[in-house]
Amino acid sequence: SKHFSEGLLHLYRKNSVNFLMRIFLSFPVLLFITFVIACVFVKIPEKVMAPVLVKPKTSIPVRSELDALVLECAGDGQSVEKGDIIATLDVSLFEQKKNETAHNLKELEIKKNEVLKQTLHDQKKLIELQILKTESDSLNLNIEYLKHKISQQYIKAPISGILRYPGDTTESIDTKKGKLFRRGETLGYVEDKNETVAEISLSQEDIHVIDQVKEVLIYYYKDPLEPVESTILEIAPNPEINELSRTFVYPVTATTKMENGATGVAHLRGEKVRLGYYLFKKIFFYLRGF
Repeated sequence: SKHFSEGLLHLYRKNSVNFLMRIFLSFPVLLFITFVIACVFVKIPEKVMAPVLVKPKTSIPVRSELDALVLECAGDGQSVEKGDIIATLDVSLFEQKKNETAHNLKELEIKKNEVLKQTLHDQKKLIELQILKTESDSLNLNIEYLKHKISQQYIKAPISGILRYPGDTTESIDTKKGKLFRRGETLGYVEDKNETVAEISLSQEDIHVIDQVKEVLIYYYKDPLEPVESTILEIAPNPEINELSRTFVYPVTATTKMENGATGVAHLRGEKVRLGYYLFKKIFFYLRGF
């Protein structure tokens, strides 16, 4: 009976070990099957994250209306009021041309008066007088045109705000003085300091979320523990190149109450999607050639 008891005990231990081994070996398989089923049937809200930069709501370009050199200009970041002089252009060439034209007009008027006196005795002089009148009108128009150009000597702020120059600040200010600006060329920008918007740089892979976005939360680095609820205002129709990552992004404008220059991360929640798509979205895009 002793040997029989030992045999039963050995058989029990062996069966227990085999049973535990089966469970241990089958657990990863069961876990994998459960995961696959969850990926196919379980749906969760799609969420994407994107960097945020707070910018002025209004930024108006300041352009030169003349082909002229810049004599003086205000500094980058300077606060300006509507109508303040931002830059002074060199209009000496236009003034010189105006003086020359005025001198020619004066001589032409003297000649015209002489011809007018001659028409009393010579009717043929009427044709010459008409030609001189036409030339006089042309010179007057030219003088008015030059006066208009001279009046554009001062580039003024279109709105009240902060003056900004594109590119490196120090270099931009120094190189603008004495630089020739063409008509229509942008000197800088005046940014509205009162109203700001949050610009969300959404990648091409995530832009589809915008069509069914349910919630936008922005976590600013200044206060990362307090998310700020926001509303989408505008979506850029075309992507822009991100200079840092060298990738295409869609600028999305949203509401904010933060000051200009604040940065953070936006969390956008869209419609529910399958768990498998949410987890392996980047792989799907890669296989599809995006």
